[in-house]
Amino acid sequence: MERYRLLRLGVFTLTEREKKGIERVGGEKMGVNIDVKDRVVIITGAGRGMGLTMAKEFLSHGGGVNLVDLNIPKGVVEELSRLGPVRAYEADVRDDARIQQIATDIGKAWGRIDILVNSAGVIYKDLVENLDIDSWNRVMNINVSGTMLCTRAVVPGMKANRWGRIINLSSMQAFMGSPQYSAYTASKAAVIGLTKVWAMELVTYNVTVNALCPSFVRTPLLEGAMKNLQQREKLTDEETMERFVSQVPQGRVLEPEEIAFAALFLSSPLAQGITGSSLVIAAGCLLY
Repeated sequence: MERYRLLRLGVFTLTEREKKGIERVGGEKMGVNIDVKDRVVIITGAGRGMGLTMAKEFLSHGGGVNLVDLNIPKGVVEELSRLGPVRAYEADVRDDARIQQIATDIGKAWGRIDILVNSAGVIYKDLVENLDIDSWNRVMNINVSGTMLCTRAVVPGMKANRWGRIINLSSMQAFMGSPQYSAYTASKAAVIGLTKVWAMELVTYNVTVNALCPSFVRTPLLEGAMKNLQQREKLTDEETMERFVSQVPQGRVLEPEEIAFAALFLSSPLAQGITGSSLVIAAGCLLY
């Protein structure tokens, strides 16, 4: 009943800026503005791969981006600076004190934090009887605890500003029973669970929380997995790629730009009503 009371009081309403981003003409045509102009964005795992592509796309659409990664390659910041305002922080997402410090620094430098993309993640595969506890804990600590620590650091400011977007990177593996994916699947399923809980906790503050669940994406993480498979089973490049795309109804791996677009959409005015959702971007993998 409390939520219905808040609805009647107008708590769950679009801001004026969000209203301007939605245009309806005669009930037949809808124009969508992917509006992240001047939004302050944090992207973890942004030194390469999917996180780096997201940084480029948010900058190209007018956002100000803060990169957070354990290692940010030389030249990345200079390259991104041509697209828009960017700052970089080398950090381990498992380091609570460092993450808190970064959130404080960004808040002071930019005035606020609007969008968090929890993209940092690792993978470890083995059969259940061979699972190594240290490798298991590393996956859980980065993929789950790291996501929690980064989110915890930005939420107070978002609640105070009564606006925010949190986008967590999960995986299609969260819905599957793929052999050897115990640690990764458990971690990504946990991310989906956290997404739902946080969405409910933050819904009255105009903060949305959603998860993206991709299939195989053309990133250094995928390249590493393919290389390991190739070496282990002595496959050619073509045979290795076939092993992966044969699992995908569309017969391809995804491009990182496809995932970046989904993150931009979830930050746009028309995505205001989407929270607690897990958006599967899997080229048909879950159709089986």
